[in-house]
Amino acid sequence: MTQRYTDFRDRTDGSSDACGRESSHAADGTAPARPIALAIVDNDVLALSALADYLRTVLPNVDVLWSVESAAAALRRLRSGRSDAIPDVMLIDMSMPGMDGPALIRTIRERDGRMTLLAMTSFPLDMYARAAAEAGAQGIVAKRDPRGIAAAIRRIRAARGIGPRASAGADTGRSPTTSSTVSVTFGSPKAAFERLAASGPQGLERLTDIENTIIGMCRRGMTSTEIGAELGMAAPTVDTHLKRACAKAGARNRVQLVAMWVEANGMGRRTA
Repeated sequence: MTQRYTDFRDRTDGSSDACGRESSHAADGTAPARPIALAIVDNDVLALSALADYLRTVLPNVDVLWSVESAAAALRRLRSGRSDAIPDVMLIDMSMPGMDGPALIRTIRERDGRMTLLAMTSFPLDMYARAAAEAGAQGIVAKRDPRGIAAAIRRIRAARGIGPRASAGADTGRSPTTSSTVSVTFGSPKAAFERLAASGPQGLERLTDIENTIIGMCRRGMTSTEIGAELGMAAPTVDTHLKRACAKAGARNRVQLVAMWVEANGMGRRTA
């Protein structure tokens, strides 16, 4: 059975002040509220830094655990085994190189039924809304609208009750972050997880052993002819395997296929 990366820590709700900033106390004013854990994935370094700083300012009850520039780095964080690396909410840019946003969302959602995944894009929302929903996201927001992003995070907390009072049984199957500006319905984390689990392996998980072997050899810079000679098959047969692998992964060509495969397997470039 597909497993989640790890359980979330319990967190309580807070409230916002008249200026839109989050209160540092619980809704009843009696005790400090525990923050929502947030992670951000965006290959635009400047936008990444600016968004993280903005959310820290307007949402003090949101703890930005980490922000990274690639899907590979995000997957390494999630697979680290550290409970303090697992967010309640993750903001994911849709148009990253290598493993793009929809592929990262699907990879996470196939393993996790509790984390809220919020897609973001600098392009018109309709361009990525359906792909994000099908991959398992709970909504999509415009990168150029940080106030809208903050509002979406507030709605997530209000609707899902992140914290000790949250109840998995209260899951309605519909996401609280569904936008009225797009004609796509986003499912809840639980509903999206169950939908993907019922559909069986998708994307890179559908690759056969021989397809994985060939992609690994491509990663080493080998040509189809060289791969065929080593595996005892003709070069056109190697190309056929790669075409099938591209179709399964949703890759445009073998270059993108190898990039997606490398990042999904945690082999991406490491940064200090």
